[in-house]
Amino acid sequence: MAKRDAFIEDFKKLLDRFPDDSSLPQWQFAYRQVIYSMGLKILENFPSDVVGPDPSEPISPPPYPGGKPHSTNAQPGGSGGPGGHPSTVCRLVCVVLEVGSSGKPTV
Repeated sequence: MAKRDAFIEDFKKLLDRFPDDSSLPQWQFAYRQVIYSMGLKILENFPSDVVGPDPSEPISPPPYPGGKPHSTNAQPGGSGGPGGHPSTVCRLVCVVLEVGSSGKPTV
């Protein structure tokens, strides 16, 4: 926990170094760069969580305590694993990078 706290403090200090007279587009550009860099780290460290399971492979249900399945509120087309559905990640990246339906940045 202390290492994470140190990272947050270092990041706040780094933000203080960003010029006060920066415009909103400059802040947005820097924000997108940070999000992109952090996204790459997530992809490097957790590729199977981000991509999800291979839908062509059969999925066996997890064992249930006591042998009985519990009711879940799973949505059709759910993730099938931790990390959420890949399209959710893609949509988030597109929103952050302001990518339009053409696949090209709208900025």
